[in-house]
Amino acid sequence: MSGHLSRRQSLDGGRTDILAIVTAGLAGGLAFGAILYALGLLDSVGRLLGAPDMLIGTILLGLASVVGGFAYLGLGKIRMFEDDVTDPITGTTMGVMFGLFVWLVGIVVVLPLWLRLFEYSPPFPFVHWQSLLGLLVYGGFVGTLYPRVSARLGR
Repeated sequence: MSGHLSRRQSLDGGRTDILAIVTAGLAGGLAFGAILYALGLLDSVGRLLGAPDMLIGTILLGLASVVGGFAYLGLGKIRMFEDDVTDPITGTTMGVMFGLFVWLVGIVVVLPLWLRLFEYSPPFPFVHWQSLLGLLVYGGFVGTLYPRVSARLGR
């Protein structure tokens, strides 16, 4: 931990934090969306709402990217992670681990149960390697960009 930003400079919940995490979340979501699009899977994101459509999938991915960014920022409220989240180097590692956690809980366990509500029956557990790749990239973007954008805006 190099402590790029001190605790006082970041995670104050102010406008800088909000703008920085929304920016990082959307950038990560754009990268994740590009991967899904390249693999022909972006429309499948809409299935989460029972509407397999590329526009619905893109909107849902954008919203989820921002919500995921705030969840990542919430890690900084946990004392043992507060310096890691605000440092670009350890933030990248934290972001990738965050992406892995979201994949394990969200995709592998929760997604197949949720999709049953819409009469889709993926296997349980749902080991979807493409979404793992996307979530690792998403987390890496968020973890790297949040402290950099926050520092830039805080000047």
